[in-house]
Amino acid sequence: MVIRVKRANSSRPMSRTVLSSGSRCSLSVAVWSLVGCLLFLHLYTLVHHTDVQNKEMHLGMSHRSLLRELEEVEEENIQMPPPRKRSPRAVKRKPKRPTNLIDEFLDESSQIRHIFFPDMETAVDPTKDAGNNSFFYYPGRIWVDTDGNPIQAHGGGILYDKKSKTYYWYGEYKDGPTYHAHKKGAARVDIIGVGCYSSKDLWMWKSEGIVLAAEENNETHDLHKSNVLERPKVIYNDKTGKYTMGNPCIGGNKIFRQTTFFAQSTFVLPLPDLPGSFIFMADRWNPADLRDSRYVWLPLIVGGASDQPLEYNFGFPLWSRVSIYWHKRWRVPYRWSE
Repeated sequence: MVIRVKRANSSRPMSRTVLSSGSRCSLSVAVWSLVGCLLFLHLYTLVHHTDVQNKEMHLGMSHRSLLRELEEVEEENIQMPPPRKRSPRAVKRKPKRPTNLIDEFLDESSQIRHIFFPDMETAVDPTKDAGNNSFFYYPGRIWVDTDGNPIQAHGGGILYDKKSKTYYWYGEYKDGPTYHAHKKGAARVDIIGVGCYSSKDLWMWKSEGIVLAAEENNETHDLHKSNVLERPKVIYNDKTGKYTMGNPCIGGNKIFRQTTFFAQSTFVLPLPDLPGSFIFMADRWNPADLRDSRYVWLPLIVGGASDQPLEYNFGFPLWSRVSIYWHKRWRVPYRWSE
């Protein structure tokens, strides 16, 4: 078919536009193909959005379920032992005040000492524990490495290396004799060094040896064995591409022992995929034998308004409530362990 079009300027030659039926058909196909693609893309977007919403809802429900599991509080009813018999003369000379759990914890000859420091028979051994015991933490029990030796990483912290997907636990290596420098001095172990352990799952730990050793001879050296090495931490410096080890030394007191399950806090490790959830890491020190001190790992949740303001807030805003939940036996969420 030929369509002739006249121009207003008759001096110019007449132009011709030729449209074949085949060209018109191709244009129609192209238009409808584009419409179809747009409709398919729109449908895919709707389906994908719905799928994302369903996944988010599922993750939200799963998150709440996991949090409920971590937030379950276990009541532990510790029976105080009967008072020891004393002679009437001794009672008259110095009446004995009622004892509490702190006194029993500090008493090396306490009848309930096994509650605070269970023996080796109940040790957590990831190389032997399997099945229903996998990935479970038992706060206060002896925890051994892949060689079967009690882990020596007291007062420590954990560093995660993204490249190797490995956790590194650094802490005080206290596998030495405990003594008192003077009569009223605190129990101590001469500096041996900083121990390091590696793990892929935060449960089975391999000893990497002592990464920072004590100085044996130079008494003016900061790491001389007669000094104090506490709470070593390692961080990665993005600018220099190097790792830095620090020694932030802080202490605890009787009140802290009561509020952190007879243990001294040392580090808080975030739980991946569970915002506001952490592992509270602490040491339950054994003054009679520091190498036998235990680890107390428990779930820590940050969220919600504080129950009541502090007596003195020093001008700071109210912080969110921080809750540490006691469990005799617990493990991190399955999505992380697998």
